[in-house]
Amino acid sequence: MVFAVMTAYGKSLILVDPAETALFAHTFRPRTRRRINGWRLGTQESGRLVSPLVGAGLFSLLGGGAVVALDAATFVAAAAATALLSRHPNNPGRRGPDGAPKSSPASPIFASLRHSRGS
Repeated sequence: MVFAVMTAYGKSLILVDPAETALFAHTFRPRTRRRINGWRLGTQESGRLVSPLVGAGLFSLLGGGAVVALDAATFVAAAAATALLSRHPNNPGRRGPDGAPKSSPASPIFASLRHSRGS
């Protein structure tokens, strides 16, 4: 079970990291992106250093339930933040014959690959 979770996590990083980079590059103008990128990477690396200590401290003080609740809350916050992202106004997405948006569960992956290939 541990190996299956580790494999799935590793494969998710192969898709998530390039998608995050492409989204960041597409969302911000180059001047703003340069300014924000250092802050973003510094915060990300600080989180990688601090979060195990905070998790261990919460686990020892409050037990596993608090760690699970905090972890679930961070996933909900990330999902809410992602839902607030809007599409680029010049890219309304693919449309079907009836004019309705056409998408599939794999559409974001293919969009990321098309964006990466075009860069």
